[in-house]
Amino acid sequence: MGDTARSQGDCRCRRPAALTVCALGDSAPMAGDGDLALFAHMFEICPVPLLLAAGDGRILMTNAELDRLFCYPPGGLPGLGVDILVPAHLRQVHYGMRETFLSAPLKRPMGGGLDLSGVTRSGALRRLELGLAPVSVDGQTCVLVTVVDVSVRQAVEAELERRSVELEALNTDLKQIARSASHDLKTPLTSICGLLSLAIDEIDDGNLDEIRSILRETLAIGRRGTRLIETVLDLTRAPPVAAEHFSLRDVIDDQRAKLTAELSRPPDFVVELRDGDMVETDRRTLEMMLGQLLSNACRFGDPGKTVQQVRLTSQRQEDRLQISVADNGIGVDESCQHRVFRAFDRLHANSGNGIGLTLVRRAAERLGGAVSFWSRPGEGSVFTLSIPLQARVWT
Repeated sequence: MGDTARSQGDCRCRRPAALTVCALGDSAPMAGDGDLALFAHMFEICPVPLLLAAGDGRILMTNAELDRLFCYPPGGLPGLGVDILVPAHLRQVHYGMRETFLSAPLKRPMGGGLDLSGVTRSGALRRLELGLAPVSVDGQTCVLVTVVDVSVRQAVEAELERRSVELEALNTDLKQIARSASHDLKTPLTSICGLLSLAIDEIDDGNLDEIRSILRETLAIGRRGTRLIETVLDLTRAPPVAAEHFSLRDVIDDQRAKLTAELSRPPDFVVELRDGDMVETDRRTLEMMLGQLLSNACRFGDPGKTVQQVRLTSQRQEDRLQISVADNGIGVDESCQHRVFRAFDRLHANSGNGIGLTLVRRAAERLGGAVSFWSRPGEGSVFTLSIPLQARVWT
């Protein structure tokens, strides 16, 4: 009883002392004090945020759920204009919509397919769906509003859409893998079978040196096949993103040192960090992406040019990090540029296993970013990463 009394007391403090309320069109109003107290109690205990507004937009009653949604203390809203809950840039539009509703008041939902927002006491926005019902209060038409906060639901829907897009991209990659498997995985096995047949013949002839040579070649082919399978598996893995604070220049220097050690004629590297050195994202993923892009830039150098150059620049754009890797190499013909990020699609004799740029694209998307490129034959190529500075953690 004590809790019920307090609930009724809370409602009475949020409405005028005497209201006669009935649904519009009812033959008789709820006139008794007991009926009014029951209405107030039901209004208060409703688990959905409720608001009762007069035709002029003045708030008459709210319940605890609505107060919590908009961050107001109990009794803080009645007497204020309902426009206080509407974003400032939408208040004129809201006034017109309210007048339209009152000219033909019918019970109806509001918000399905519309971009409705409410503003809390602190100024935060809430995505809303509303239900409107006309009621008669002391003989005047008012509006009973039910409010549903759809911010969380929309965030979940956006995440599901993102995952759907990611799965579609993965499915496309897997289809490309299936088309390439007959050549990329079957050919090494065929070679191994042929070499082992030769080894058997040499065993019969007792040529041990020839057998050793054949087995070494067989082992090398097997190892290349193993690396290819591991690369295919990398496409299907989506490791957790773990953000950390680190030096971008250290990562670049490490990747450059690895490439320089592998190349007989490394290009001239130019590094320009325009907005500082320290970044916060997934270090392991960034190392992989920069390693692939720098290797790609070195692999497609133009032998006809006196100076081979790779230029890496970085800059911040609001909350994103943009890294560009540019080369003065042979470039990519325009007719082939749509194939650059396809798995196992080799565009040139210098292409590796055809998977590097696909891995870069998928990794950038896992970080909530993207990768783009520009290229012109004879001039070179520019690959640009754009990723959030604070990585989104997706598992």
